[in-house]
Amino acid sequence: MPRSDTSTGPEGQNPRASARGASQNKATGAATFAWCDLSGSLPAGAAYETDGPVTAIAGPEARTGDVLSRLPASAPRGSGAPLRLRPVDGSAFTGVDLRRSEFAGGRLSFETTQKDDVEAVGFTIKGKVGQVLEITVPYPMGDGWTPPGRSGSLLVTLPQGVTLIDVPPESHSSDIPYCYPDPDKEGRAVCPGPEPPGTVMRVRIDRRVEGARGSVTAHSDPSVDPDQRNNTAPVKVEYVP
Repeated sequence: MPRSDTSTGPEGQNPRASARGASQNKATGAATFAWCDLSGSLPAGAAYETDGPVTAIAGPEARTGDVLSRLPASAPRGSGAPLRLRPVDGSAFTGVDLRRSEFAGGRLSFETTQKDDVEAVGFTIKGKVGQVLEITVPYPMGDGWTPPGRSGSLLVTLPQGVTLIDVPPESHSSDIPYCYPDPDKEGRAVCPGPEPPGTVMRVRIDRRVEGARGSVTAHSDPSVDPDQRNNTAPVKVEYVP
């Protein structure tokens, strides 16, 4: 946050800014906006810059945001040391239309290395013992589970007592992608996506197993999605009479 000052000075003499605190970042609670009030009126054509750098620290879960922007006058004031301003040549200042303007605004946007947060979505297989079901596998929330320009895949470990039924593409005429057996691990399905109609998994409930539970996993690059804890969600079974 910028340093703050609540005092006033003579008009046109080394003006100081009163920095106000900001709205809260939804993910971290850290302030990401600042508003500065100038004490007194400024001469026409006057321009100033801060006498030192304005530093902002992104919260550990922040991905993108704005540091400087407009805020209502009711925003709380900061509590740091005075932020002084020094005069500069403002002849080159322009507005948003790149012409000379009566006013100008500043905005500093940022992106962090944590741009993605993939969160797998669990689901429930509901049916009778011996029944064959088609389940639409929910896609994860967040970006980053599909490589750029390519499709991705989810890995579904089926609950005990449930068997995957392979549906080869040549066996049906629809555009719906079906999950298929994982060649690297028995009992696990690979579910490609995302596709507009959704990805479907055909299964059979072979027997009742109390407390049976599987999982669905969406892989992502840990370098841009460091929170890997929510990349896996449970797959449950609900038996009906």
